[in-house]
Order: sequence, then C-alpha cells, then structure tokens
Amino acid sequence: MCSRITRPDKSSILKKDTNPQPPKSIHISQIQFQTILNNIPDQAWLKDASGRYLAVNNTYVAACGLSEDKIIGHTAADVWPAEIAAQYMRTDQRVLSSGRQWLFEEQRVRRVGKMATFQTIKAPVRDYDDVIIGTTGISRDVTRYKAIQTQLLKQRERSNKLRIELQSVQDAERTRISRELHDDLSQNLSALRLGLDWLETSLPSDRSVLLDKIQKLREITDSTMQQMRRIALELRPAILIDLGLRVAIQHVMVTTVELGAGALDIQLEFDVDEDAFDQDIKFVFFRVFQEALTNVRRHAAAKTVLVRIYETRKDLFLVVEDDGRGMDLAEAAELRPGLGILGMEERARLLGGQFNLLSKPGEGTHLTLRVPKRRSSSHAK
Repeated sequence: MCSRITRPDKSSILKKDTNPQPPKSIHISQIQFQTILNNIPDQAWLKDASGRYLAVNNTYVAACGLSEDKIIGHTAADVWPAEIAAQYMRTDQRVLSSGRQWLFEEQRVRRVGKMATFQTIKAPVRDYDDVIIGTTGISRDVTRYKAIQTQLLKQRERSNKLRIELQSVQDAERTRISRELHDDLSQNLSALRLGLDWLETSLPSDRSVLLDKIQKLREITDSTMQQMRRIALELRPAILIDLGLRVAIQHVMVTTVELGAGALDIQLEFDVDEDAFDQDIKFVFFRVFQEALTNVRRHAAAKTVLVRIYETRKDLFLVVEDDGRGMDLAEAAELRPGLGILGMEERARLLGGQFNLLSKPGEGTHLTLRVPKRRSSSHAK
C-alpha cells in the first residue's frame, strides 16, 4: 500500500466550474452525486486519467473490503491484488486510448474466497472541451446468472438427447410395424386374392350372383392391399432401408402420380453418393421429401416439381421447388397446421441441420433442408 494521498476535489471531475458557486452549492452537488452512486446496486466508481479513484459507491467499498478513505486517491494497485489490479489497469487503458465504451467479462475472487464472474462496462469521462479526463465504470456480479445459464444449456442438451432417443425408439417401432404389415398382412391378403381368383374360375358360369360377389371382394382386397402398402411406406419403408434413398424417392414420385397427380411433372436430380447418408439422415431426407410432395399434391396446384439432392464438402442438401399457387406462410400456419412445417423443422434441428421454406402467393414454394454430414455411421440404426 502506498502512502496516504490527499483526497482530490471531486468537483473538478464532476463539472467544469466556469461560474464559481458558493461552497455550500458545491458540497450539495457532491452529496447528490454520491447519493446517486450509492443507489446503484452494482459496483460503481469514477477515476481520473491516472487511474486514481475519485468516487466509489457503497457496493464497491464492500467488495474491496477497505474503507472509502483507503480507496479514494489510490490506484487499483493499492486496492486489489496484483493480478486483478493489472487486469483493471489494462482495461482502463483500453478505454482511455480508444475513447469509447467497452464491455468486459472479468473473473476475480470474492472476499469469501470463491471465484466470481463480473460483467463490467467502462467508459471515458470528458470535459466540456471533449478532452478525456478520466474513466467511469459499473460492474455487476453475474456468477449466479452464469450458473443458471450453464444449467439451462445442460438441460437443453439433455432434452435434445431425450428427443433424439424418443425419435429413435419411435422409428424403430415404425420399422417393426411396417415389416409386420409387409410380411404378414401382405401375405394373407395375397393368399385371399389368389383364393378369390380360384373361386371365380371354379364356379359354373351361370352363377352370376356369386361371380359378381367375388368380383366385389376382389376389389375390396385390392384396395386393402394398396392401403396397406401406403401405410407401410409411411411408417418406415423397407425400400428405403433395402434399396436406398434414390429408389425410395423415385417410388414416392411414381406413387404420387398414381394417386391422382398424373398431370404433375416431377423431376429428380440426385447428385450425391448414397454412402454419404447414414440411416438417420436418409430417413429425415425421405420424410421431408414425402411431406413436401404430399403438400404439393394437395395444396399447390403445381404443374412441375423439381427435386434436388446434392452435397458439399460439409453438408447434404434437399431442395423441393414447385411452380404452384404458393402461399402466405403466416396465414398457412394458422389455416393449415397440418402442412407439417414444424415437424420438418424439428427433424432438421435434431440432426444439427436447418430447414427453410420460402413462398409467396402466386410464386410457388421453395423448400431447403440442410444437414451436416456425419463422419461415421455410428448413429445408424
């Protein structure tokens, strides 16, 4: 600690005394200034250009653990431990040399011995000639806030992991149901269809009523088989797992045309190696494409749809663009929540990707899905 320095006159830094006032008025001004400082809940101070404290509030005095008389007129080197003092003097100098306000995040030990984090705002103080004559600052203890922020981030990470795990379980269950539909129910329906064919050829030709009944049962069977294939495809298509993304997408394109969109021209540009996809990414691309094409078929009244799947060094992209009627996105979210936009956004986010939808009435719709590549297929199911 250096020797006692005579306490400077605060009024010289607080205002330019061009019209000298009676001492009582100056004393009142100083009291008012100190009252303002003491009503600031954070640490607040005023220094001259040499780094000597001219004024501090009660919170700052409490943080220092020194009396005000041992702070005023001294520098940070006299008040704080050497490491903290050096940090404060560096930031003071940055404010003085730059002539502008700065926001700092600082670490220091509290009086109780625990490390704390402070957010500090420092700014230059200028006289009426715009000459910098000192610095002022306010410092807030944000340790608790930082701890809460860290805890929330950890909770968000845990929630994300849980959502991913739930999605994985859900997809696995869909795969199981899809296979049961395809392997068991499909075989039974096929056997029923063959049995009806046999009955039709085995009955006498004059049994017109029975033949008509068999024909209706055959139609019901055919319709059920078509619905079963559609449900299996929506749950988790075996074709995606067995034959890959390109074939699965082409299958959906053909199915879409068969379901009544015969006038729709769907073009596919597939410029990526299938090995770039693990099962998770492959499934998300398929689901987003399937949802997008369903929306086009039901709502867009489009003539042409361009589907592009390509890769860059780091990312995989899916683009679905149509020339349909387009939409007001805000209005569509309210009127047609079933468009599945939120679901597509969530699927992209869970894989660390991004989903973007652009559309205007009369200008078609442009959908983009970007997902970062994975270095291994460890996440594949």
